[in-house]
Amino acid sequence: MVLAVPASALGAFTAPAGTGTTYSTAVLADPAALTATIGTCRQNQLVEVVLDWIPTGSGFADGYEVRRSVDGSPEQTIGLVTNASVTRFVDTTSSWQATHTYRVVATAGWWRSAGSVTATVTTPRHNCRFTGGPGG
Repeated sequence: MVLAVPASALGAFTAPAGTGTTYSTAVLADPAALTATIGTCRQNQLVEVVLDWIPTGSGFADGYEVRRSVDGSPEQTIGLVTNASVTRFVDTTSSWQATHTYRVVATAGWWRSAGSVTATVTTPRHNCRFTGGPGG
């Protein structure tokens, strides 16, 4: 038998006596306003991409997971921020002359939010010149 109950009716509840388990229907809010900008570019060295965002509104969040896709590849986790008040991450592993799409996910223990909107940046060539623009 399956029992369907609207989420609004659940709130937080405790399992039957003796199990010691509490369940919650709280929602882990996404971080907002993600931006990605090219950081320091040093010729023939790695280029940095600086990510900034507005923190999650969920007071129980404990950090963020930073995910990246390169040139349309599947998204992969590239870093963890273990303090929910920190809203900046610097990607020092980006590829030259590639399109990087980022997403930031709020964390709370094993919970993950759905994820922020994405931010995309195209890194320059190894000589720090951008393609398709002045000097490119």
